[in-house]
Amino acid sequence: MIRLYLREAWKPLHGPLHGFWAVHLLATAMVLALTVAATTGAFCVLRRQAR
Repeated sequence: MIRLYLREAWKPLHGPLHGFWAVHLLATAMVLALTVAATTGAFCVLRRQAR
């Protein structure tokens, strides 16, 4: 799903490296946000089970 979104985000950019860092920063931000959400969810589940 993320791969398809990034492919669509890349299409309007012109040239092989124009917007290169913007696309990679966007991908990094999305992966980091998913990691934070998964970690927060895991801690919430573990906290409930520990009680």
